[in-house]
Amino acid sequence: MRIRLFLGADPDNNKIAGKMLDILKEELLKDSSIVLTDENPDVIHFIGAWTPTAVGIAKDAMTKFIATVHTPLGCLCPWQKPSSSHVKLTSRCSAIISAGKMEQELLDDGNRQNLQMILNPVVTATTQPATMVSEYKAVYGRIVKSTDDSLWNEVERKVKMIKENDSVILNICKNLLYAQYLSHRKNIPMIFLNGLSEIFVKSDYDEDRLGEVLKLIHLFQFTQRLEFVMQEKANLTEGFMPLPLKEDKVAKSLLAMITDYK
Repeated sequence: MRIRLFLGADPDNNKIAGKMLDILKEELLKDSSIVLTDENPDVIHFIGAWTPTAVGIAKDAMTKFIATVHTPLGCLCPWQKPSSSHVKLTSRCSAIISAGKMEQELLDDGNRQNLQMILNPVVTATTQPATMVSEYKAVYGRIVKSTDDSLWNEVERKVKMIKENDSVILNICKNLLYAQYLSHRKNIPMIFLNGLSEIFVKSDYDEDRLGEVLKLIHLFQFTQRLEFVMQEKANLTEGFMPLPLKEDKVAKSLLAMITDYK
């Protein structure tokens, strides 16, 4: 899992956010399955009060179906007089984490399904760093999965709007729509690209009809460019391409989005 930790503002200047981030870094680096990075994260964890930079990163992540976590550390409490836009942004995060019972009660409006309490060893002796980080890792894993599930649900919703009876063509369209979302993230995993190439090679379908459908859903040129990428990276040969491939600047920019993180 690829995680980005983002340190926000510290309105009380109590250094709690910074100390918490240091604990997370130290413990997460012990887990070989986790990579701390700003590049193509699976989840972004915002700690502390919102800053203009954090707001921009969060909004961009949400449009790209990237999981987000916010640990406000008291910055949304009434006495901090948070802006309505900051409260709304936090509510849109995949998970909101309170650091104690009082903050939990202040944040809970009765409708927050994404609110959870994780005790913070920086402010209480009733928990340990390893315990806090273990609970955060569980949150990360859960919301990464649920965010990807939401993305597939959005794809399924769009596929249902296509007037086509061929299940194979619909499956190809579903995967191409998902690939388009991945391109918005600028992160197309090699494992997905190999799977898409295999679908083209092993599926039996009417290529002319697929082309018609792709024009209707505005994926024709995207597919042409993705074919170029699959030719370069996934060994897709011309005989299995439903459309003439397109090699241009946009196609080469897609090529640069292919990732193969271990």
